Parts: sequence; structure tokens; C-alpha cells
Amino acid sequence: SASLHDKLAALGATSLLKSLGSLQELLINTKPQNHDHVCYAHKITKAESQIDWDKSALEIHQRIKAFNPWPICQSNCHGQRIRIWQAEVSNHLSNSPAGTILDIDNSGIHVNCGDGVLTIQIVQRDGSKPMPVKDFMNSSDIKVGDCFDK
Repeated sequence: SASLHDKLAALGATSLLKSLGSLQELLINTKPQNHDHVCYAHKITKAESQIDWDKSALEIHQRIKAFNPWPICQSNCHGQRIRIWQAEVSNHLSNSPAGTILDIDNSGIHVNCGDGVLTIQIVQRDGSKPMPVKDFMNSSDIKVGDCFDK
């Protein structure tokens, strides 16, 4: 959402200037909105950023991208909140329960999901800045076999 925001801001400014220049022509051809086809998009809340590991790795990955830069997806492990800034869908396979840490290596923390595996790459703990997993693991007690809370 952060990169999309910047692209749309630039595009919006250009479009606004074009639209204002031809406002009279645009107003002539207006039609009232059909209120039967209207839907309301509620404001995003922090509660929506909690990761449900029973979802597919692809769906969790999409939420991580959508909720960056706010509210940032998060999960808990050992009672510690971990915010996930970047991840990717992995090609690992596992029969472990959803939320189980399958492996930790230089590419990230591999977590089993309801369908597929997610590799977490950039994380943030409370009171610190986002960092690559390899830096995070230097001061973390998280290990293979641990589970993220659902």
C-alpha cells in the first residue's frame, strides 16, 4: 500500500488538474449514482493486522503487503509481539500445525500456514526498528519448533 499510495498521489494531482480544466464539460454529462450498488469500506483497524496462521501463505503474504506501512501485520511468539514487515511465499512443504516455525536460515523464518509456508524476512519487536531476520535472531530465543499464536 505504501508504493501504491505514492503512485496514486502523483497520478491524482495530474488527473485533478485535467479534470478542473474541463469541469463544465464533465458536469453536463453527469448521472446520479445508483444507491443500490453502493458499498461502504470501513476504516482499517489494528485488530485486522493480527495474523491467522490457519489462512493460506498466499493470503497472509497479501495481508502483510496490504497492511504496510500501517497497521503492520503482527503475531506473538513466547508472549512477545512481532510485527512482520516483509515476507514471501515459500516452496517448503510440511504437515506441522499452522503457525509452527519449520526452519530458520539466512532467507528468514519459515512458518507453516493453513496452506503453504511463509518465509518471514523483515520483523520488528516492540521498542526497536524493523530489521532483517538474521539480525533479529542474534537477540531472540525463538527456535525451530516454536509456534506463533493464532
